[in-house]
Amino acid sequence: MPIQTQVTNILKIDHPVVQGAMQWISLPALVASVSEAGGLGVLAAATYPDKEALRTAIRETKSLTPKPFALNVSIFPSLNVPDYHGYFAAALDEGVRIIETSGRAPVEYIDFLKKNGAVVMHKCTTVKHALKAESIGCDLVVIDGFEGGGHPGESDIGSIVLAARAAESLDIPFIACGGFSNGRGLAAALMLGAGAITMGTRFLATKECPILPQIKKFVAGPDCTEHDTMLVMRKYRNTARVYANATAKEALRRENAGKPFGDVASLVSGQRGRKMVFESGDLADGLLSMGLSAGLVHDIIPVRELIERTVREAITVMKKYA
Repeated sequence: MPIQTQVTNILKIDHPVVQGAMQWISLPALVASVSEAGGLGVLAAATYPDKEALRTAIRETKSLTPKPFALNVSIFPSLNVPDYHGYFAAALDEGVRIIETSGRAPVEYIDFLKKNGAVVMHKCTTVKHALKAESIGCDLVVIDGFEGGGHPGESDIGSIVLAARAAESLDIPFIACGGFSNGRGLAAALMLGAGAITMGTRFLATKECPILPQIKKFVAGPDCTEHDTMLVMRKYRNTARVYANATAKEALRRENAGKPFGDVASLVSGQRGRKMVFESGDLADGLLSMGLSAGLVHDIIPVRELIERTVREAITVMKKYA
């Protein structure tokens, strides 16, 4: 039985489950599998070097599913600014009508996106930023708690408080993100006022995830728990929650020693992390974004089974305490 909310109605999806955008990992096969299963798959623009490469990925995803999927574009200050407008234009031209932004609010792009019929959701780590997104015309916000993998912001506010604050502060619907991996989490998020959850770490341990089998096995195994993540790059105001391996610990050592970011960059390089999860399988060499919800991942299953189980468990829990 599906759970319908304002968010599922706006996104035109069957289940209130959104797949987190993960650079290098949110590839067409995974994205399409999530959408086919009734959730919302999300391509990560950061994976693609230019708008034409992104266009190819969008077409591949569309060949695998007729159902809605989204594009995530992370808007960050940069010496070499990506072609954000080109990414948006390519997606819209190819029929993608759900756009997720993160980083800076999409102030300079919102009119273009809305005029072209896009549903815009902005990922935030504070209610202050969520209110800003609402004020410029975003349709939804994704409220990202400190438990999440990747970049959880600098405010250290957990998902329970963030979701409750969002519910009392916003007029637009929101999606809860950070620490969600199962039906109990979905039920909790719904009771707090969210219309869906975003899961990232949990999708690492699915059959359709494109990473190496040994990485999946590790994420789902007993040696990967909620105690096995750490924060790096905090002093550079670019905090990331990652698996606490040798590379992450060395990056933190250099950071704490006051080294400039240039002395850490090679350790935290996305290309190095990509090599680890796709080529070498060496869990000590490279950063692997991972949330605290890793402690709730215990098996490797197909995406459809994961989403349907999550929804089924949420319904069972909510009925139990109704």
